[in-house]
Amino acid sequence: MARPYSGTAGRVENSQVGVVLAHGSEEGRALIDRELYLPQNRAMDRERHRSAGIGDAVEFATET
Repeated sequence: MARPYSGTAGRVENSQVGVVLAHGSEEGRALIDRELYLPQNRAMDRERHRSAGIGDAVEFATET
């Protein structure tokens, strides 16, 4: 399977992309939610999902 482009590394690299929602204020910080982004070619591989502990409910979605 193809490795995804990593903006942090500036090249195609073996990496993961996660999206997080957090809240910060003068009183403190809190993590509200998180989601793992799976590229389309990896989202279709259910056997790989199971071996990595990713549930069947996780599907491909665009980043936007």
